[in-house]
Amino acid sequence: MTRLIPALTALVAAAAATAAAVAAPGAAAAEPAPLVPLRMAASDAIADSYIVRTRPGTDPAALAARLGLRPTHVYAAGTVRGFAARLTGGQVAAVRADTAEVAEVSQDAVVRTTATVQSTTGPALWHLDRADQRDLPRSNTFTYTATGTGIRAYVLDTGIYTGHPEFEGRAINMVSTTGGSAEDCHGHGTLVAGLIGGSIHGVAKKVEVRGVKVTDGCTPTASLSSLIAGMDWVLDRGVKPAVVNVSMGAAHDTTLNAKATELVSAGYFVSVAAGNEGIKTCLRSPASAVGVTAVGGTADDDSMMRDGTTVSNHGHCTTLFAPGERVSSTFFTVAADGTKRAATASASGTSLAAPLVAGSAALRMQVDPSHSGPAARSWLLANASVGKVTGIPAPGPGEPPTPNLLLFKASL
Repeated sequence: MTRLIPALTALVAAAAATAAAVAAPGAAAAEPAPLVPLRMAASDAIADSYIVRTRPGTDPAALAARLGLRPTHVYAAGTVRGFAARLTGGQVAAVRADTAEVAEVSQDAVVRTTATVQSTTGPALWHLDRADQRDLPRSNTFTYTATGTGIRAYVLDTGIYTGHPEFEGRAINMVSTTGGSAEDCHGHGTLVAGLIGGSIHGVAKKVEVRGVKVTDGCTPTASLSSLIAGMDWVLDRGVKPAVVNVSMGAAHDTTLNAKATELVSAGYFVSVAAGNEGIKTCLRSPASAVGVTAVGGTADDDSMMRDGTTVSNHGHCTTLFAPGERVSSTFFTVAADGTKRAATASASGTSLAAPLVAGSAALRMQVDPSHSGPAARSWLLANASVGKVTGIPAPGPGEPPTPNLLLFKASL
């Protein structure tokens, strides 16, 4: 028979008691430390890039410094605040553990422009012709009284070719949220700006056009973090009365939507492209944000835009429709020596429909200076032509229908 010395006997007894406690039914396990929510991108994720949304009262820059992070963007305007940064897995965990100051962490993702250029020789100005009359056939005229004088139009896009003669010196590039030149070297932003305020192609022919470049270099893509930074810049430095146009989109994102809604709450009219995927607008951001005007596209016969693979989004998150198929606007070509030359181009996409609505809102804000962005939105919806758009898909079971409203600027 083996005999245990007293000390070893006590150790064995303690271990047995501990094992019994762990194995005892109903014994409470240690609770893991709480972490703030982490949202991974639904599509087009940018690896190791995250957006940190902070709680009210937190200084985003100071928080990043305390955590030893180097933000790519800091969002300090308004109430939707935070920062974007490149983070390792360990850093993500450390940020999520700061439940007192961090509200949410989300993965960054790609944001894409929503137009396809067909040619650099645009067709007739059918988009303007359609906007100033209720019914087809078009009259081949565009009649207007207001010009958007005194109103600013912020174009969050690829920048603007400000040297195009249609801008008459009214276009200025304000900032690039990705660094480098804020000038357009892609073309999309110039197309969009021309439909808002070009002297020939634009709805509001004397509006002050302001470029906020959110894309990376000469590409047509941005990130959620850089687009949010552009909205933050407008909230911090924008001058009202003003309209804001966002002709790009991504998969649904709550932080981007919240920032877009904050622009609306601040008094801006925010026009957003519904998207060209032929899906529900509610699945896209910032088109699904509360209070923005999400614009679908139409062809010149009032059918919903279906130009090849460029198919207008639809559904109850769509606010109204405007011309978007084979629309002509300002553009540029690049000579062999690298200099830009003014041109026009024909393109399709809800990218072209949204600025027509933004320009019309600018007209209304000029005519009635008491109109903030939300008031101009209400006016446009009250005056839109009802039941003109054909080819809108039927809603699913239990879903609200797509609003069948077509832009009409009335006597503006």
